[in-house]
Amino acid sequence: MIPQSSEIDCVVEATLASDHDARQTQSSAATMRSLIAVLGLVIFADVALYSNHGYAGVALLLMAAPCLLVAGATSIKLSPSIGVVAVALVLAALRLVWQGNFGLAAIGLMLIAAFAMSLRSLTPYLVDLARFIMVAPYVGVKTLVVSSIHGRATAREASTFQWLSVVLPVLATSIFATIFVYANPDLRSMISGRISLVWDDVYRWLDGFSVGQIIFWLFVSLLATGFMFSNPMPYPVLKESVKRDSSSTSRSTLFAPIRNMLISVTALFAIYLAFEFYTLWYREFPQGFYYAGYAHAGAAWLTVALALSTLVMSFAFQGDVLTDPRIGTLRRWAWVWSCLNLVLAIAVYHRLSIYIDFNGMTRMRTIGLFGVTCVVVGFIWVILKIKRERSFVWLIHRHSWTLAATVFLYLLTPVDVLVHSYNVQRILAGHLAPAVQITEHPLSDEGVLMLAPLLDCEDELIREGIRSLLAIRQDEATAAVEEATSQGWTSFQGSTQTLKNHLDSLDPFWTRLKSDSAAREQRYKEFKAYAFQWY
Repeated sequence: MIPQSSEIDCVVEATLASDHDARQTQSSAATMRSLIAVLGLVIFADVALYSNHGYAGVALLLMAAPCLLVAGATSIKLSPSIGVVAVALVLAALRLVWQGNFGLAAIGLMLIAAFAMSLRSLTPYLVDLARFIMVAPYVGVKTLVVSSIHGRATAREASTFQWLSVVLPVLATSIFATIFVYANPDLRSMISGRISLVWDDVYRWLDGFSVGQIIFWLFVSLLATGFMFSNPMPYPVLKESVKRDSSSTSRSTLFAPIRNMLISVTALFAIYLAFEFYTLWYREFPQGFYYAGYAHAGAAWLTVALALSTLVMSFAFQGDVLTDPRIGTLRRWAWVWSCLNLVLAIAVYHRLSIYIDFNGMTRMRTIGLFGVTCVVVGFIWVILKIKRERSFVWLIHRHSWTLAATVFLYLLTPVDVLVHSYNVQRILAGHLAPAVQITEHPLSDEGVLMLAPLLDCEDELIREGIRSLLAIRQDEATAAVEEATSQGWTSFQGSTQTLKNHLDSLDPFWTRLKSDSAAREQRYKEFKAYAFQWY
């Protein structure tokens, strides 16, 4: 029997209605999941940031936020940037738990936004990331307003009595439960006591709130909602390559100036590098050699030269220069100059090594090594830009990534561990000059952990100075651990706790110094004055 057309229409309408209801149910479930994730982010942000006393709370937020963003996402498209950012968040969290700093905490919070951006199939270039963060609160407001209006419209379309299916059971259960409580004096006494305790806890909880905290919650909720619900923004499409007609005879007016400039700077770099190798390589430095001028300020100026070369090369190879049929000539000179720049980078590393060999490592010399490496990587990006005929916007994005990665890796690196483990080994080997870096620069807890081997140093002034220093830091570490314990788990720092335990185990080395603080301070002053000769 063939069904009538009216029957077919009914079946189609029923099927469409069923699909619509299924989609609506899935959408409602996804929205509810996202809102729960937003609430979770607000709670973690409050614990980690607003009510926080240290960096352990921030570390918890860095670990929890990606999980909540994934749980609340309406759709996820896997990309390499998701994995890279996730690894960076884990590393940042571990470092913050061990020994945190404000810079790493700030970058970690930006990484949360980068993770949210990656989930939305957006590449987290720094400029776009800043815009994503600024737009997120607006998107959050818009999403909540639209959801509210849509919810009211859906409610009007629903049956008038549908709400009774929830209200009536709750109301009836509440009434009968109240009757049963009043019917039993023991139960009534127990329940009233529990309610009183709960109310006291709620009152204390509410009494601890402030207007600023509520505003903070609102801002985080809008930001989190924007992270989860923002659609890909209309970013400008990168012009990845320059279209060039091989038969074109169009000649750039800048060809000759750029060619002459490349020839000139290539010749200058060749002459200077010959002088650099002649005067500073394979040379015994005399007493009183001006290390700061050559190895410190000199290395900084050479780094500036490298950075300037990067800018010059970037601006030279763009526009109609790239479509000039004579571009091959410019490229050949550019490759020669690039090779000389890389040799110049080696010269900068050599100058820094001269200064390090003289009186040890410091944080600033570590920054110098990171900075030179950053400039070298930036120059390599320029070479790739020229070789692959990429746009200037492409280069800016890569440069910003390089700078951000350099700062992040520096903050992630246990700098004082590397610095003072090197200096301690030099001192124990008989080169005493690095001792000045212990007395003239700030020492983090993880840096102090590296000094214990100097308790066996043959030089008496250094040995006794280190003994006094460690006794002082033992008292400071004990006080810091006690303060962190009183403030709660968010103040925990692994390096401080480890240092206290380590110095407590070495207590016999300075037992007599603990009761005589004047003698302890005097010995450290003598050590400081002794080490200053190598400053």
